Amino acid sequence: MRAIAEAAGANVASANYHYGSKLKLFEAAFEHCAAPINAHRLHLLDTLMLKTKKPNAEAVVRAFVDVGHVVHSDPFFPRLVARIFVEPQSFARPLLERVFGPVVQRFVEALALALPALDRHEIEWRFHFVIGAMLQLIRVDHPLHLEESQAQVLSPEQQTEALLDFVVPGLIRGSSV
Repeated sequence: MRAIAEAAGANVASANYHYGSKLKLFEAAFEHCAAPINAHRLHLLDTLMLKTKKPNAEAVVRAFVDVGHVVHSDPFFPRLVARIFVEPQSFARPLLERVFGPVVQRFVEALALALPALDRHEIEWRFHFVIGAMLQLIRVDHPLHLEESQAQVLSPEQQTEALLDFVVPGLIRGSSV
């Protein structure tokens, strides 16, 4: 807490007063970083839903995963995300549910409209896998190689397209789309 307070130009007593603990400060920082991502996603989804009553599954997924410019504008966010996933599930899951749960549910509802032949539980699982692939891309932005010089560098837009090319067929498999 002392190092964080110093870096912020605040005193430790103030940080303790406002957040109570290092864990609560971490949660507040995570929520702060996630807020623009959630706002961007919901804006894209709302715009899409205004255009149609039955959205295209790829368009719904694109609205969720197309956060490259938001994520890449904060160089610390990928490290913060990675940190969440090494924390015990007893801590990480409630935080992720609180921060992302309502947004994920909105996207699952839109996918249920786009993929009416699929059971909602099936959509939830498939979207869970979409999120996993997206998180991997956020945490490690190029394939692992023995020599870094072999890695092809993709722009955030190219990463989004590659991700969509991979996840959308799995998401819609077995539906009438």
